[in-house]
Amino acid sequence: MTVTSEGYQVRSDIPAVRHDLAAPEDPVTATGLLVAALRRRRAAGTGPFTVLSCDNLDDSGAAVRFAVLEFAGLLDAQTGEDLTSWVRENVTFPSGMVDRITPTTSPQPSDQIEGEFGVPDRWPVVTETFRQWVVEDDFCTERPPLERVGVQVVDDVAPWKVMKGRLLNGGHCALGYLGVLAELETTDQAMAEPVLSEYMSRLLREEIAPLLPELPGQDTDEYVRTTLDRIANPAISDSLLRLCRRGSTKVPHHLLSSLGEARTARTSIMSGSPSEERS
Repeated sequence: MTVTSEGYQVRSDIPAVRHDLAAPEDPVTATGLLVAALRRRRAAGTGPFTVLSCDNLDDSGAAVRFAVLEFAGLLDAQTGEDLTSWVRENVTFPSGMVDRITPTTSPQPSDQIEGEFGVPDRWPVVTETFRQWVVEDDFCTERPPLERVGVQVVDDVAPWKVMKGRLLNGGHCALGYLGVLAELETTDQAMAEPVLSEYMSRLLREEIAPLLPELPGQDTDEYVRTTLDRIANPAISDSLLRLCRRGSTKVPHHLLSSLGEARTARTSIMSGSPSEERS
């Protein structure tokens, strides 16, 4: 599953959640759908399934697990069932990290696809050629052969999320606000400006990358270079205004986390050299 952090709402004062509790067989929320499916599997005796979350949250697996257990608990209070214990004992919720820039769909790709292939597609997904998918190896049933399509299966996804979140998402946040202030509209326009391009290069190379954890088989310098090229790619031009949305959530998570770690380590942000403690 891939939803935003707001997709894990389970408070009973939310209208959609109230609907799902009143009509558990006809849910409209992501959490309600998962609980309905697990409830049916339990009743039919066909066993559980793994819920793989690929969201940008630090621990998306824990987030969806909490949401499912909370909703199941609310439902149990109504029905007298004990779905919560069954889920806790049988279902696993591994985290995943997906790294691939996918700009908002505009009318142009739809027209282009219909013109070239004669296929009407109201919502085509245009994305870049780069892709990276890392999955936590925590499956309650037989794991699909994801490695055959390039998925990296690891014990802990957290450091991979840190790298992608701080470099790509953090870079997007930083570029978005400065680009909008410069009266630019897209990422490629912003990266074509020498001042902003140099700023992004120094931000990623000198301020963020030195604080990242070492990952087996991952060349951080190469990832930084590739990230800068991806953001500058005009073929997947992304809206700067879109990157500025939900800033109160994204900036602390993706940008300020690096600053906080640098302060804790007492390093000079721009030079990377030790600095004296200041009052």
